[in-house]
Amino acid sequence: MASFGYYKYEQHQRELEQLGPTCAAMSQPCFVATIAPLAAILNELAVGRAEVITMLPPGASPHTYEPKPSDLRSVMHAGAFFYVDDKLDGWAADLPAKKKINVLSLVPEDCLLTMETACCPSEHEEGGHHHDPVIDPHFWLDPCVVRNTVPQLVSILSELDPNGKDIYQANADAFREHLVDVDRQVRALVGPLKGSKVATTHPSFQYLCDEYGLEVTMVVMDSPGKEPSPKQMEKLSREAKEKGVKAIYSEPQIPRSAAEMLSKASGVPLYELDPVGGCDERCDYDELILYNAQVLAASLK
Repeated sequence: MASFGYYKYEQHQRELEQLGPTCAAMSQPCFVATIAPLAAILNELAVGRAEVITMLPPGASPHTYEPKPSDLRSVMHAGAFFYVDDKLDGWAADLPAKKKINVLSLVPEDCLLTMETACCPSEHEEGGHHHDPVIDPHFWLDPCVVRNTVPQLVSILSELDPNGKDIYQANADAFREHLVDVDRQVRALVGPLKGSKVATTHPSFQYLCDEYGLEVTMVVMDSPGKEPSPKQMEKLSREAKEKGVKAIYSEPQIPRSAAEMLSKASGVPLYELDPVGGCDERCDYDELILYNAQVLAASLK
């Protein structure tokens, strides 16, 4: 995980001067967000007033991403830099932005979930260590939580760009209404599967599953790159069978080898969910949420 403070900016100064235009060349307000779903949410609020740039390219993991000189240039000239939280894209806090917004801190407290229920069972093996629960940063995968967070985002945007306040508020009203429809569509797809038990490669989907009545019974890797040992994999396989896990889900941003091993050992089928999106068919926020709902519906029938 990289750390890019002001000393890094000085190191890359010459490279920055040679880069093409980003926020610096835009006449309208410009904001940068680390990940595609965060940018998609902000774009719904800023459309017609401000430009929103996504830093991470499709397929990149926010946990392990290393910012490029071009990223530094965008951040330096942006009106604000939005990132999720230290537990997801913490490297963002070290970038030389005019204004940094930790978006998880804007989520209403009663909407937040901890990661204790999404902890890999292997953590509790004999000789292992129990970790105190931490806040799950993947809030954007629940459209209901996003809907409840929009007013705080509008307040921030209006402070950053007071002349755009009316546009941000009008966009927010429309987006919040649209999220009601997105929630309705997801419930229609996933609601009949309430109570289904699933396993995920990474603890990304607790918000989505919790909202719609699915149970994340186990997580294959509690952090990217930390694959279970053979002993842990044996335990995961045994528990998947005992608990009646119906599907295992990998993610495109994380190697799927561990999920494939668990699927083969347990006989539970493997599918792919996408927590970040950003590709052509999953750029808009509703496209990402409905894609995952459709995968869940098809795999758990």
